[in-house]
Amino acid sequence: MEQKIPFELKVQPLLPELPTFDRGRMVTRWAGEAGAKYELQVASETDFAAPLLSQETSKSYLILPRPDAGRYYLRLRETSDSGQGEWSAARPFNVPEFCPLCE
Repeated sequence: MEQKIPFELKVQPLLPELPTFDRGRMVTRWAGEAGAKYELQVASETDFAAPLLSQETSKSYLILPRPDAGRYYLRLRETSDSGQGEWSAARPFNVPEFCPLCE
């Protein structure tokens, strides 16, 4: 007799790459899939109670204005017409001082 064992399959949230900075822009990427939609948030606190940015896209990257120098956090989730996925873990990142002559 075959015994059935119940299980739950959980899909791990996407994890965005750390941003790069170029000429006053911030670029962040992730391993996206064709046809998927995503929401990215940037905050100055890990609880994201007051995100500085919340943007949806169907691309697997975002090009955003460079934030002021400091420490920030970003997170990402997949969205669809039927609902929203789990947020990724918050990724801390530092924005260096902008130096127009350095870039």
